[in-house]
Amino acid sequence: MTLQPLRTAFLALLLAGLAGCASPTLDADSPDDWSRSVQAVRDDLDAGQRTRFDDALVRLAPTAADGAASAAASTPNRALHGLGADEVIRRAYEGQAEQAREGSQAAAQEIARLEALKAQVEAEQGQVEGFRITRAEYSKQPLGDTGVTEPFLRVSLDNRSELHVTRLTAWGTLRSPGRDQPWLRQLVSFEVFGGMPPGKQHETILRPGAYSEWGAEGVPADAQLDLALVSVQTADGRTWLARQAFTAEDARQLRELKAVQR
Repeated sequence: MTLQPLRTAFLALLLAGLAGCASPTLDADSPDDWSRSVQAVRDDLDAGQRTRFDDALVRLAPTAADGAASAAASTPNRALHGLGADEVIRRAYEGQAEQAREGSQAAAQEIARLEALKAQVEAEQGQVEGFRITRAEYSKQPLGDTGVTEPFLRVSLDNRSELHVTRLTAWGTLRSPGRDQPWLRQLVSFEVFGGMPPGKQHETILRPGAYSEWGAEGVPADAQLDLALVSVQTADGRTWLARQAFTAEDARQLRELKAVQR
């Protein structure tokens, strides 16, 4: 008597038993197969895992599905075909962890940038304080017979610092009395021709251009110009930061980022 038929039958029963004990997987061949397989997977989980699985389906849905678990459970996702609950959950939360790590790294980099900017301003503003913008005026004049007006920024400078200034950058803001919002807020940067050694004064007229934002039709000719010094560049090519280089918005952002990182 041979044992081969008995051995074959035993193996077949064993494989069938193992197949019957295997955890259910997702089937994305059709919407009906998907819905049935999602339910089968859910039925095989305890309450806690079921909640995580439902959330994972929504996170991994090919479309937002309005964030609804019911929509994610009825819309086949080919990327999840053949996967069980553990793998689906792992993929969903692995991506979330990676996003959290990337977000944390980006926040740390931004904190480092803002702290370096703040430290540089604190170290250099004393050197820059003696350099002053003593006058800033805005005006418009007709540009020939074109019907267009050209804007002019008249600026007076007084260098009471020990720096030999060759270029400066300032926040330029145009306002009108009684108007809450400024017409324009923009960085203005220009070269000081001939340079400004300590003790020198200088006047210049800037011409941003008739078709620049400074020449916009709605801006009145009597708008008030404010120039807040941000930085100066010296003859050796070094840039020195003024107090306004670290803005109130920078300070607010730094506080909020640090609070989140704690």
